[in-house]
Amino acid sequence: MLDHLKDESEVTSEKYKKLAIYYSNRAAVHLKMENYGLAINDADEAINYDPNYPKSYYRKADGLISIDKYKEARACLKRVVVEMKV
Repeated sequence: MLDHLKDESEVTSEKYKKLAIYYSNRAAVHLKMENYGLAINDADEAINYDPNYPKSYYRKADGLISIDKYKEARACLKRVVVEMKV
């Protein structure tokens, strides 16, 4: 019975990782279209699904820089470089 629960949690984890990638990619599209608020929102969603996916932080930082929120952008980039060691 525990093996069954473990398998379900792994499936859920994989779904969350895929959702993070989808939202992060959509954030990239919003950045290209200069929809910075939507890009930041999608990057936040991606971070919620997988806080260890570095592209989400980069894309959020890119959106924040575009609206002159440099301190917040720096915090995103710092998380990637220092905590994730990317």
